Amino acid sequence: MVASITSCVRSALSIRALMFVRLMTGLYFCVSSVRFVTLVARLYVVFYVTVQLQYYSNVVFDADFRTIIDYGFMLFQFIVTALVNFLLDGEYIFNFLREIRKIDYSMNNVVNDEIPMFRVILIFVILVKICVAITGCFIHKLYRSWRFFITYYVPTTSVAFTNVTRIMMFESLCHRMKAVRKRLERELSVAHRVEEGDDAMVHNLRNCMIIYKNILNTVHETEMPMKILVYALPAIFNTCLDTTYPFLPGIFVDMVNKEVDRMVLAVAKQLLVCRGTHWCNALKDAVQYLGVRRFRYTVWRVVSIDSSLVLSTASVATTYVLAMLQFMHIYN
Repeated sequence: MVASITSCVRSALSIRALMFVRLMTGLYFCVSSVRFVTLVARLYVVFYVTVQLQYYSNVVFDADFRTIIDYGFMLFQFIVTALVNFLLDGEYIFNFLREIRKIDYSMNNVVNDEIPMFRVILIFVILVKICVAITGCFIHKLYRSWRFFITYYVPTTSVAFTNVTRIMMFESLCHRMKAVRKRLERELSVAHRVEEGDDAMVHNLRNCMIIYKNILNTVHETEMPMKILVYALPAIFNTCLDTTYPFLPGIFVDMVNKEVDRMVLAVAKQLLVCRGTHWCNALKDAVQYLGVRRFRYTVWRVVSIDSSLVLSTASVATTYVLAMLQFMHIYN
């Protein structure tokens, strides 16, 4: 029973299903190489955005100024996000998965589930969104109308779905980096070295470095352009949730680098006990390569995204909150 439910959830929240939902909410991506299918997807996105604009004009026709500003700013987020995806052909996650699975085949690696962690996070986010929506229905009568649902919650969901593809890509990358790290540790084991000799160990070490290089090259070749994100939501809890959401790729990036650090540690341990000159030189080259060719995820090629950015952002926010409280105390 539990296995069947898990299988159903995995199918309903698969990468392909999530990308389809993303397309249904107005965020275009390259659906297929067939031009007719691509044309239909583009026409649907144009029609969807037009309907949103029409519903918005009907809602704010006799609304007060605050409602017009609130709806307008929310719709601006949606229009900018949809326009950037439409003009830049959306995301390239399927190209990434296609290339990364070629690497899986080369090292006989099987990944049964690409996004187990993100699926749990997504279920939590969906439940929070539902709770916020239900609470809003009890607070305000406007929240109960279908027109409000179409013009507010659907565009808000579209903007939230902007970061889904990057989170899925980096979790998938984390699984591959873990597989490479395990393979490297297995190849560098003492029993394996005694059995195969230094020349075979050098060959296996170089194969691991080639796989590592291919994974990084796959990420850079399929890296999509930075999307413009604008966040402004009225509810405080909802705002905190949506501003934390874009930092999830940074957490997976840090997990990827931890796997790389373990690879460096595994090679460094072999340096302490190596005897052959050829084998020692190969180990030193591997350590230098792993140190120079680190995986980095940057925004505008300037800001590096990792867990330290999340912690520093939280630290800055806490500092400003404390400073504000101190100024309020002085004012009082």
